[in-house]
Amino acid sequence: MAKGLVVANVSKAFNKVKVLEDISFAAEAGEFTVLLGPSGCGKSTLLNILAGLEPVSGDGKVFIKDREVTDLTPKERNIAMVFQSYALYPNMTIRENIGFGLKNRQYSKQDLSTIVERVAKILRITDLLERRPSELSGGQRQRVAMGRAISRSPDLYLFDEPLSNLDAKLRVELRLELKLLHQNEKKSIVYVTHDQIEAMTLADKIIILNKGRIMQIGTPLQIYTAPNNVFVATFIGVPTTNIFPTTIEKNTDTQQLTFTLTNALNQSFTIPLKKHVLYDVLTRYTKKRILLGIRAEQLIIVTNNDRATNNTMNTMTSNNTTDRITGEDEISSAETTFSFKARVTAVEFVGSEFYVYFDIDAKRIVAKCSATLAIKRGDVITLRARYESIHFFDCETEERITAES
Repeated sequence: MAKGLVVANVSKAFNKVKVLEDISFAAEAGEFTVLLGPSGCGKSTLLNILAGLEPVSGDGKVFIKDREVTDLTPKERNIAMVFQSYALYPNMTIRENIGFGLKNRQYSKQDLSTIVERVAKILRITDLLERRPSELSGGQRQRVAMGRAISRSPDLYLFDEPLSNLDAKLRVELRLELKLLHQNEKKSIVYVTHDQIEAMTLADKIIILNKGRIMQIGTPLQIYTAPNNVFVATFIGVPTTNIFPTTIEKNTDTQQLTFTLTNALNQSFTIPLKKHVLYDVLTRYTKKRILLGIRAEQLIIVTNNDRATNNTMNTMTSNNTTDRITGEDEISSAETTFSFKARVTAVEFVGSEFYVYFDIDAKRIVAKCSATLAIKRGDVITLRARYESIHFFDCETEERITAES
């Protein structure tokens, strides 16, 4: 399959300050690629390089549909760009705005009208064609800007945070329209955003940038379930991934690897790792501090309706006393889960869910639960999680520990 876009070793510096460093990736023809990252990470600069609005610093190259365009002007690249600010001509009607880019392509008046009508129908703006931009809402203007890009049938669409000026309701509506448009037209798109929800819902492929470097490339599912490092783990997901330090220990009697969690009640929970897929790799981290990561939705709050937490006995020590969490769990096997207790410090209501906060090892941790649960500040709750839901990160590099580490 032909590549829709190839970026090879692209760097960019302004006054000797590097804003992009050795960026390389490829996108298949017809793929929806999202450049995602915080403000100042270099994503808009990279988009401008793809558009030909900024030159490459050094020997990097850009190819669109297998044709090198590194030194070509924007016009020569056959691209269409949609900006955050709409960039419509105020003295033209919507019909004239959409058809403006076609005037120099020697279309007949009838063909031009047919293209404009088709685009307007796709974007549901047919009844706006004789109006001017000042008569439209923000969402309608952005539809027109998208229509002007679509009408040209370019080799590559470039979107620079096109929805960021819209209110939440309009963002959701246009996001869906853009998704459906891509599914129908199958055109190559590169889309810049700082909004992870936009990225996760729109993208075939996400490229996460931070400080001018690529942190990870993958599908939304790959990035969510297997983050390369702490930055990706905490940047993707609402609420953010819980990250806290712990130490891998080895029981001298059983030779079993464990880690310990301490809650705000000064209770410690020793969690065995015998069923974790990284057991062999983690043996190299014995007596070392590592970072443990787990997402809020993977911490399950055990209620009185559950038949307790699991079949094993996780030891809890407090003030030289020992308690045990026991039970017969029909939902999750004790071979694959662990449990601990915590005191709730805050509860946030977010519609169908609660965000429940508590402290572990002096770090604020959050879990998600159904808003139907009766949970309040000060409650002592039991939480359960699967071993497979834990990510471990190297404390020094902050890279995720994998079987290949």
